[in-house]
Amino acid sequence: MVDLSQFFRHFDATEDWLARYLVTEAQRGRRIADVLQDRAVLRHADAATRARVLDRSDVIEALAENAVAQVHAEIARGDVAATRRQNRPPSA
Repeated sequence: MVDLSQFFRHFDATEDWLARYLVTEAQRGRRIADVLQDRAVLRHADAATRARVLDRSDVIEALAENAVAQVHAEIARGDVAATRRQNRPPSA
């Protein structure tokens, strides 16, 4: 897991809140697109703020690390291989 305290510096309070919320919800397994549609996000952060947060290198890094960790967990469980077999077109 990522230590969130090291990432959130030099930004306004709304951006910091949204950045922490995105990373935390992603670590819980939620899709970022779904998190961005949460009422709290829409109420507190306008489209420009949401775009700025998604462009922040600290947020990108944290989300990428989380995505890699999820893929590693899926591989360990064997989920990736099963998904690839299901998506494969039928043989002729």
